[in-house]
Amino acid sequence: MKWERIRDVLIAEGSGKAQPRISSTRTLFGIPSAVDQAIEAIVAEEEAKHRAERNKGR
Repeated sequence: MKWERIRDVLIAEGSGKAQPRISSTRTLFGIPSAVDQAIEAIVAEEEAKHRAERNKGR
């Protein structure tokens, strides 16, 4: 479901129907940008989900 949402947003941005919400990966001084923070949040959420699913089967 989340990947479908991400796909839909990327399609809309790629077709010009929506403005990109996040545009860079790092700031000038190497400070994590909004992209880095968004990616880290998505990855952490997915990892927690997969960990919970693995632990559920034990």
